[in-house]
Amino acid sequence: MLRKNTSLIYNIQIRIISVFVLFQLSTKIIAQDPRFSQYQSSPFTINPSYIGKDVVDWRVAMNLRSSSMESVNMTSPNTSTISLEKNLFSNTDKTSQFGIGVMLLNDGGADEVLRSNYVGLALAYNLQISENSFIGLGLSAHQANRFIDLNAIRFESQFGSDGFQNSIPSGEYNYMPNSNYWSLNQGLNYTFNKENWGYAIGASYFNSNKPMEGFFTNNKYQLKSKVSYQTKFWMNIGGYDADKTVHLSHLSEYQGTYEIHSLGFIYKHGFTNSDIIRSLNIGFYKRFTEKSYPYIGIETKKWIAGLSYDIPTVDKSAINSSFKSIELSFVLQLTGSKSKDKRYTIDNVMVY
Repeated sequence: MLRKNTSLIYNIQIRIISVFVLFQLSTKIIAQDPRFSQYQSSPFTINPSYIGKDVVDWRVAMNLRSSSMESVNMTSPNTSTISLEKNLFSNTDKTSQFGIGVMLLNDGGADEVLRSNYVGLALAYNLQISENSFIGLGLSAHQANRFIDLNAIRFESQFGSDGFQNSIPSGEYNYMPNSNYWSLNQGLNYTFNKENWGYAIGASYFNSNKPMEGFFTNNKYQLKSKVSYQTKFWMNIGGYDADKTVHLSHLSEYQGTYEIHSLGFIYKHGFTNSDIIRSLNIGFYKRFTEKSYPYIGIETKKWIAGLSYDIPTVDKSAINSSFKSIELSFVLQLTGSKSKDKRYTIDNVMVY
């Protein structure tokens, strides 16, 4: 009997801890917009002014991420997105770029207790202001639908003589399973590229319309705005006869009381004698106070595929730092018969 009671108490403690973790994680996810480790291939979530930038004709970008406290499984990604961009000036002699794009994003968290779906539309104009420089402005609108399944969570009121039971009312009667809102976003960037080096700086502002959301009828709250800053510097380190470049990038995001700072690099080792593989890309990123992650990618003239794996930091007490994740990205350039080949740049496939 003592062993049975001890086991029951242990199971109760595990369930209570699980509910606490789920609610903490759900709160964090509600308060924050989805983000990717490979942000360089996700323009809609970083800066709308990158939409259509350096696109030859069409560009398709996709990110898949799986996260878990125990293991990762790419057969059921927690977060996935796909975007399609078009450069409306691709078939003209204009060197400026006018981009339009659409995005679909699905995000699941807290063991699928909370799921979010986003549809995004964007416009961006990158104006060439000198032989080597562009300035870009972009606008985007996201429509979000979020669903929370409280039936997947056990409440204290549902604990009876036989343990937790779904048949016992939870007492949460005023919650709405769906929450919908529109988000308006703006961004700008400046790019300067020479033959063997260049840089880019950008800033963006998300949720500028201060949307309201919430899952309880008497408890709506204002979604926090997000401010993002991006910088990038690249240089050719192989000389004129070799295609070896280093790309340094930085990302800072602020949303409410939460902020992240990422810093990393990608080394591109070019294959000048190959008609298929343009370069092998190896990189490493540090998301301070949270995670570090190595990156490896294969790039051709038309597409790039990348893989990264988040390594949690020593501080396991933070929920964000406790989750492992693996992420895949794929970006493809689609070229029409009338598009101008001269639009290829040092990073014609990379989004940012």
